[in-house]
Amino acid sequence: MAAWRIFIHSVQMIFNNLPQVVRIVLVPMGIGIAAIALFAVLGVSMDGTDSEGATGGQIAGMILLALVLIGLALWVIVAWHRSCSRNIPKVGCRCCERIACCLISGILSGLAL
Repeated sequence: MAAWRIFIHSVQMIFNNLPQVVRIVLVPMGIGIAAIALFAVLGVSMDGTDSEGATGGQIAGMILLALVLIGLALWVIVAWHRSCSRNIPKVGCRCCERIACCLISGILSGLAL
C-alpha cells in the first residue's frame, strides 16, 4: 500500500508542478529530437540491407546517439530533483548540500540499520 501512495504522490507532484516540468524537460527534449533528426538526415540506418552488417561508423554513431540521449535523461532527472529539493526543509549538517557527504551519510545510515 505504501508503494501505491508513493506512486500517486509522484504523479501528483508532476501534474501539480506542470509549468516547472515543462521548463525542465523542454530544452533536453528539443536537443534529443534534434540529435535523432540529425542521425536520420545523415542517413545512418540499421535496417540490415547490407550482408556485411553494420559498419564502424554506424556503430560509433549509435553509441554516440545513445550517450547523448542518456546524458539528456540524466540532465532531466537531476534538474527535477533539484527543483523538488528546493521545497524540502534543510535538516542535518551543512555539508549535506554536497553529493559526496549525502552519499557517505546514506551509506553509513544503511550500515547502521
